[in-house]
Amino acid sequence: MLDSLRCLGTCSYLGGVWAVPEDFCWAWGAMREFNTEFVCQPGELIHYTRAKASLHAGARNFIASERRGNWTFMTDTDHVMEADTVYKMLALMQKFQVPVLTGIYQHKALPHHCMLWHWSEAENGFIPIIEYDKNVQVFRVDAMGAGCLLIANPVFDRMAQAFPDEGPFDHLGRYGEDFSFALRCKRLSIPIYATPLVETIHLMVRGITEADYVPDWFESQMF
Repeated sequence: MLDSLRCLGTCSYLGGVWAVPEDFCWAWGAMREFNTEFVCQPGELIHYTRAKASLHAGARNFIASERRGNWTFMTDTDHVMEADTVYKMLALMQKFQVPVLTGIYQHKALPHHCMLWHWSEAENGFIPIIEYDKNVQVFRVDAMGAGCLLIANPVFDRMAQAFPDEGPFDHLGRYGEDFSFALRCKRLSIPIYATPLVETIHLMVRGITEADYVPDWFESQMF
C-alpha cells in the first residue's frame, strides 16, 4: 500500500451552478468509491471539499487553504474519470517522488490538443505539447490544466513562504490560474509531471435551462 501517504489528504472539486449537476457531478460520486478500498487503511479518512465559486483562481486558492494531510487532488465538475484515478496518481507520486502530477485530457476549445505545455524562451511563454511518449509512466511538462491535478501539500507551503502576499493560483500577468501556478513552480524549481496512465474526459458544458432549475438545490449550492 501507500505507506508514506497514509495520512489524510484532500480531494476537491470546483464547480459553480452554471452546468446541469446530474450531467457532471456523477463522476465525483464515483471518485468517492475509492476511499477505503483503494487508498485508506482501516479507520482512516479522506477529507473532501468543494469550492462553489466559479471564479477559478479564488476557488482553487480556497481549496488550497482547506488542504489537510500530505496531498491535495483537484478536479472540475466537467471531467469524467475512473473511480481509482486518485489511487493511481498517488501510487505514481510515491514511486517517482514527484511533487505535482497531472492526468491527461483534451482542451475543449479548438484546437483540441492536450492540456499540457512546455515553456519556450523564444516565445516567452508556453507552447502546447502535441506529441508525447505514451509508453512511459510519467514525463516532465512545464504547465498543465488543473482539472485532474495532484499536488503534494509541501508545494503550497513553499509557495506561501516564497510569495506571502499571493495565493498559489493568483493570476500572474496575462496568465490564467493554472499557468500562474505552473509559473510559481518554475520560479521555485518545482518539477511538474504528467502521466499517460490517467486520462479523463473533458466534457462540454451545457448551460442551465428553466426546465433544469430546482430552487432548493441551487440555493443550497450558493455561498
